Amino acid sequence: MSNLLFISIFISVFILLYTLVIGILNTVKNTFGKNKISFTILSLNILLLSTGSLVLLTSINISLLTIWSRIIVSSIVIMPAIIFHFTIQFANDGIKEMHKILIRVFYSISLILSALLIIFNGIEIQGISYGYVINVPSLIFVQLFFITPVNFVTIFIISNRIYQNIRSSKSVVALALLLVGFIFNFAGQSAFNYLLENGIIQPVLMTRAPDFLLYFFISLGMLISNYKIWRVTQDRILGSIEDAVFAIENSGHIVKINKSGYGILKFDESIDNKEKINLEYILDKISSLIVNGRQRKKFLEILTSTKSVNYKEDIEFNINGKREYYKVKISPVTDNFKRVLGRLLILANITPIKEKENQLYFQSYHDKLTGIYNRLYFEEELIRLNTKRQFPLSIIIGDINGLKLINDAYGHDKGDEVLKKIADLLKKNLRHEDILSRWGGDEFAIILPKTDKQDAIKIISRIKESCLDHSTSTMPLNISMGFAVKKNSRKKINDIIKQAEDIMNEYKLLENESARSSIILSLKKALEERDYETEEHAMRMASLSLLLGNKLKLNYNELNELKLLAILHDIGKISISDNIILKPGKLTPEEWEIIKKHPEVGYRLAKSSRDLEQIATGILYHHERWDGKGYPEGLKGKKIPVISRIVSIADAFDAMTNDRPYRKALSRCVAIEEIKREAGAQFDPDMAKLFIEILASGKNLEVEA
Repeated sequence: MSNLLFISIFISVFILLYTLVIGILNTVKNTFGKNKISFTILSLNILLLSTGSLVLLTSINISLLTIWSRIIVSSIVIMPAIIFHFTIQFANDGIKEMHKILIRVFYSISLILSALLIIFNGIEIQGISYGYVINVPSLIFVQLFFITPVNFVTIFIISNRIYQNIRSSKSVVALALLLVGFIFNFAGQSAFNYLLENGIIQPVLMTRAPDFLLYFFISLGMLISNYKIWRVTQDRILGSIEDAVFAIENSGHIVKINKSGYGILKFDESIDNKEKINLEYILDKISSLIVNGRQRKKFLEILTSTKSVNYKEDIEFNINGKREYYKVKISPVTDNFKRVLGRLLILANITPIKEKENQLYFQSYHDKLTGIYNRLYFEEELIRLNTKRQFPLSIIIGDINGLKLINDAYGHDKGDEVLKKIADLLKKNLRHEDILSRWGGDEFAIILPKTDKQDAIKIISRIKESCLDHSTSTMPLNISMGFAVKKNSRKKINDIIKQAEDIMNEYKLLENESARSSIILSLKKALEERDYETEEHAMRMASLSLLLGNKLKLNYNELNELKLLAILHDIGKISISDNIILKPGKLTPEEWEIIKKHPEVGYRLAKSSRDLEQIATGILYHHERWDGKGYPEGLKGKKIPVISRIVSIADAFDAMTNDRPYRKALSRCVAIEEIKREAGAQFDPDMAKLFIEILASGKNLEVEA
């Protein structure tokens, strides 16, 4: 084998292997990204050329030579079109849509004409002609209307791409390699033809060299370009940033907007009318979303300035009726001489952070239960408002009457409800500039700027009337209030607060007992509204208890206490929910434990009222048993107060002889037998005997209460 033939085979094998490696790399690792399909077509074409070269060099079969010769000629003619198509794909984002359409139409027509010419192309192998030989005019047609225009357009696109990449500091090396490849292909082809015509080189040796050089530089350039991701994937990097980014030149030209930026503008980036987006468009679109007028003015001023100014501010936006917060940054872009070339506008959505900040701010200055300001805020505002221009400055201190009684009777949930109701009434009766805060557990403090004594009195009267209007028979609302006025700077603000507190305490001494009595009456009313805790039940209890009390020769005061205890002995049940009190079936152990707490609740309620204090102990022990097995303390025998023992018997008899949610009423005889049976166990035996005698005597049970 001659040296020239050996070199030719070596070149062809090298091209073949190189093509296979690049093709596999492209397929497996997707090295060329969006250009994968066009690059695969180019690889296939070069593969055919290199394979055909091996066949021509080594084959002696005429039919096989004919087939591969035609494939090679076809590949050579189509090669500019494939490279052109690849270039279009590579520079896709740099060509306008209309230009793309015109280029593709021209490309398609030229490709069809070339394909027709290839079909009728004659091939001469080893001195023998096959097929029809293309005449000179046809070759000129293909050269003028297909190969040459495609080459020129391809070179133009690549050159323009190089310019764009240099301008945006992308991979110049990679694109320069592409250009070198085209120069070798187009200029080198003429040089090789000259060498062939003058017999300097052998035809077989260098036939595929230009194609190889073109393919080599294209693939090498693409590999470098793809591995330098940080240079050529700026769009992808910007696209992955959640913040909206706008790059703007001093002229107002928009250099770049990322995907989030188009989202802020409500602009579809896929629509090819981005020319309308300029600085004026962005200013108008974004500034219209800014809620605060001062911030809007500052934003416009900084963004249109050509000075080197950094701007950073949290701005509230109104986007489709929803409030969102953005950290807006405007930074100048300068050259090496510190000259401002443009600005970078970045909008970072901080809505979740801002909402959390607002929530924390609200919690730090507001009372969690009522939603009004807390003491910390009150004290800070007191410092701010304690100035001459706010005088006269009035301070009101208020304290809810009977809140402990309500908590004991109904539970803290009901007490919280009263607190919220009072806070709401206070807020409704104050002016916008007034400061209302929860001062303590059941206390409120109010700052009234520029308010004299007469106006403060009017506000207090208005609050009192509002509480009265919103009170109910089962839930009275009452608050004691005192106020003081600071008229000048001579008096300390703490002394004014102390004066207001002292006056409030004076009113509380006068009003508290009345408020407690009102609450006790409301509790009694609420108790009577239960199905079996009716007024008739209370009267029956009073009659039965007084009959036994008279039989025991109790004195006048003891009989009065007995009557009051008979009526209010179960007042502690007001704290128990209806689903337990009115349950028709058997109570669970847990429900029984709740029921057994009502004497203690009743005791606390009675102790909080001067009118009921004398029966507090009687309420506490009215469920104790003579044998010591009762509750809450398990007292035994005569350690149980007399009035508690009397009410225990009367309550048991009335319960047995009247309907209950869990059973029908028993007969009088059955009830008497039950009392006899429990004498000495549940009941005081002597009292039980006297009570049975009263019942057996047939005496009218209705007595003068």
